[in-house]
Amino acid sequence: MNPLAPNQSNPHLTLRRFASSAHMEPALRRFLWEINAHWELVSLPLICRNLKEMLPMVQESWGLDSDERGLASWPDIIDWIIENEIELTKELGAGFARGFTERGDHPLMGSGILRHPVYSTLCNSHSSQHSHEKFRLLQAHLLFAQIEVTRRYTTLAEFESYGDQPALLVMKANPYHAALAVRCISEGSAPDLFAMLPTCTTPTRVP
Repeated sequence: MNPLAPNQSNPHLTLRRFASSAHMEPALRRFLWEINAHWELVSLPLICRNLKEMLPMVQESWGLDSDERGLASWPDIIDWIIENEIELTKELGAGFARGFTERGDHPLMGSGILRHPVYSTLCNSHSSQHSHEKFRLLQAHLLFAQIEVTRRYTTLAEFESYGDQPALLVMKANPYHAALAVRCISEGSAPDLFAMLPTCTTPTRVP
């Protein structure tokens, strides 16, 4: 199936309608833009559960100011999606709640990893519980880099209207290879390199 623009995607439009009833549609749409959400919102609750873990870790480790970073609305959006997962899945379809298969197949494999590389990486957790928090911080570095370039090089209107075109950032700041490396690390690859990464260091914002 060819990708649909969010403005033509039934899952996006349905989620917006539910968010409007909860008085959070503008914040939801910005959140989906900043994470470059899949056109069918595949695995969004899984991603939100991982983000719910990540944000307090980031705040503690980096001293993050959510307001300063423009993320003040994220916790409410994330909690709303998690709390309403069952009802939303009934309306949006099983793909919305998809997780990893029993043999470990990625929920976006074949349907969005190339187009939504950072979003797909947010599905992952590290295979070792010992590395769980360090991996969440590594994901956060990738995510915050994407948020910065997304705000710099794209607009919400462009995100909501692009369908069967190249991914938004592919020409200016393609995150695919960085996201692939992070997914590989989640599976236990390059443990020595991962151990050396300064994930507790606050990301530097490009002026």
